[in-house]
Amino acid sequence: MIDFAAGTMNRWMFSGLLKGPNPSLTPFRRLLSSLSLILVLIISASCEMPGDTTPGEAANANYGYANSSFRYFYYPEDKKIYYISGDAVHRMDVDGTNSAVIKSNLWKNPPKDASSLYPFIYVSSGTVYYNDRRENTTYKMNTDGTEHAVERSGESGPMGVYGTGTNAKLYFFDGRQQYRKNAAHYFSQGRFDNLSNLSKRTLPGGSVTALTNGQADNFVFAPEGIYFRLKAAAAGVAGAYGIVKVGYDAPPEGSGAAARLKNTDMRKVVDPDTPGAGYPASSPNVVSLTGGPVGITNYVFSTLNVSKDFIAYIGRSIDNRGGTSHLLPGGLNVVIRGTGPDGADRYTSPRTLRTGIRKFDLAGGGIDIIGDYMYWLTEDEDNKRYRLHRIKKDGTGYGIVKHLRY
Repeated sequence: MIDFAAGTMNRWMFSGLLKGPNPSLTPFRRLLSSLSLILVLIISASCEMPGDTTPGEAANANYGYANSSFRYFYYPEDKKIYYISGDAVHRMDVDGTNSAVIKSNLWKNPPKDASSLYPFIYVSSGTVYYNDRRENTTYKMNTDGTEHAVERSGESGPMGVYGTGTNAKLYFFDGRQQYRKNAAHYFSQGRFDNLSNLSKRTLPGGSVTALTNGQADNFVFAPEGIYFRLKAAAAGVAGAYGIVKVGYDAPPEGSGAAARLKNTDMRKVVDPDTPGAGYPASSPNVVSLTGGPVGITNYVFSTLNVSKDFIAYIGRSIDNRGGTSHLLPGGLNVVIRGTGPDGADRYTSPRTLRTGIRKFDLAGGGIDIIGDYMYWLTEDEDNKRYRLHRIKKDGTGYGIVKHLRY
């Protein structure tokens, strides 16, 4: 239990560094990076593995409940990574070996500049879904590439599945994530003031209760509780961010815009340390820029991920106190999860595995967890490709798993 004081997050964040996943906008990004002020629109939109408790979880599998679907996705049922490289969907082992094409010629109208593609891929119940905002169409096929067809016209972007079995439904969450737990439907909606809200609807079709509003972001729905980044006061410093967990049955204090989760219901995972002095958590990623007829699309990826074995997150990247901008060290941090003799959760102190990684350095998709490894994407603009990196939770085994062509 913790005693956190709520605060109001500054709407403006400053940065001279914006790393987006679309190299076709490099001149635009360079122009933006010359400015001292960037408006960051925060919509908490991480790709969940939603459903009742642990749907589709392979036996003893460990993977992040907020794994992204930008360009690659881990499917625990066959323990393979499905990814888009060039104009094809590939499948490979988690270490990058045994790669094979399962579907080529993905796009009906290939762009002249392949860098304008911004594809997402998702796998559920033996079906592969993929799309690109440029075409704004989502396709589906079997995991062997057969029975290829249009799934949705006029819808694309990050995907997830809400519910299980015959109630499973593919959805798109440009700023909204969903989860079903027992007889309730939980959903979080990002807002333009940088913090999000979390609500609960009783099923079927019951009333909606706001659980927290403008207090937190980076919600991750784990089977045993909801993890998120909480704004708190620490040592008299406004704007420090810790990571906490709360149970699904936690009632709010207040209602509507005034709803807040109770301090006594929150379980501390990471202290809300003074920015730059410890291990504060970063906000969700900056806006992603996409070209062509789409213009600017507000995709914001989670910088927090939780698996049954450990928690991974990006350290806070900006300190904008006092109206000035300071880049912080950031870093990829890990907290190991365990269970004490009393059955309660236990968390180790955070450990930084890769220093200098900031949310701006990610090409998109946040941090994924597969087995004992964390994965993330960076962009190699000179060679027109993305790099898929990974590192083990103990800090060993770092390497580039695969290069993904535009």
